Amino acid sequence: MGTRRRRSLRWVTLIFGTPIGGILLVGAVTGGAASCLGGTGIADTPSQAARAQIPRQLLPIFQQVGARYHIPWEVLAGIAANECDLGRSSDPSCTLQPGATGPGDANSAGASGLMQIGIGGASGDTYQRLQPYLANPQLGPHDPTTAVQLAALTLLKLKGAPQDAQIPAYLPYVTAYNGTGVSAAAYGQRVIADAESYQGNGTTAIAAGCQAVSGSFANPLAGDTHVVAERIDMGVDYADSAAEPITAIGSGTVTYAGPQGGGWQPNCVNYTLDAPPTPTERYVYVCEGMKPSVTTGQTVQAGQTIATFIPGGGIETGWAAAPGNPVTTRAAQLNQEAQGTGDAGSNRTYCGQAMSNLLQQAGGPAGLAEGKPVVGTGC
Repeated sequence: MGTRRRRSLRWVTLIFGTPIGGILLVGAVTGGAASCLGGTGIADTPSQAARAQIPRQLLPIFQQVGARYHIPWEVLAGIAANECDLGRSSDPSCTLQPGATGPGDANSAGASGLMQIGIGGASGDTYQRLQPYLANPQLGPHDPTTAVQLAALTLLKLKGAPQDAQIPAYLPYVTAYNGTGVSAAAYGQRVIADAESYQGNGTTAIAAGCQAVSGSFANPLAGDTHVVAERIDMGVDYADSAAEPITAIGSGTVTYAGPQGGGWQPNCVNYTLDAPPTPTERYVYVCEGMKPSVTTGQTVQAGQTIATFIPGGGIETGWAAAPGNPVTTRAAQLNQEAQGTGDAGSNRTYCGQAMSNLLQQAGGPAGLAEGKPVVGTGC
């Protein structure tokens, strides 16, 4: 809200946070079409060993990235198991940092992140070589999703691995992922053995970038390849250079759609969620540089288009204090906005962070914290 700081970042799906249970659905569970980054695919269901060993917040990442790059997700999980103990290693080079940018901390060989991607030294410059292929080249190996994407790209682009092959076919490529010689050969055998132990009976549909969270919510920016995550303030700011869709994060009823007379919120869509995440996080607003495509009183489903970005414009979405027109943000109601700065939205509010967290858990881009503390203790 208010003065914006434009960033030349492109988003990448982040779903680290509240456990999702490893169940991924095509589109939103309540109906409506949602565009998915990388499309959909079929993957093996996780075995009992996979569900017991792989952290629940990481399992969907392996599945989604595997579906996107047509590599068995179990192979990617096997690499993570042998590099950083699936994120459990206490080595600083293995730390999981969702949204982390740049190469980050590395070990003595120059390997960084969950999948131990080379950022220099003995491990080579894998990260720098593969950055142009990332959806968001600013994110680094300590971001879990980016780390797994980098591992998939390493196998495909640097090691020559095939797509859509069976797990055993990846043995020479995961061996080469580690290097050469006896230790690399043993590493490859371990990765494949772990991968096969993760493979369950049956298959499941995987949507890369638009899965629901807890059966209720969907990424409202799924497939918007030009969207740019900006700051967290009263809500969360996003910019887009194209006329891309904005969808409902959950099912509900539109309480207002249209112009609001200028200021920071010239156009708004306000809707009330049928099943809110908390009793006070019920009323959603989407305002600023967009064109509504719904009408007051209309019911919407998770993943249904409610507005379209005005090219070159930006939106803010967050929690409102009440339904209807005009918008009063929940953050303002709780006095979390900045005072006497000329930019009431310069604070990173608790309510804005709460919306960012939900968007991130639904597979969307988190807002930018910009190093600011969170103002407020609830929403």
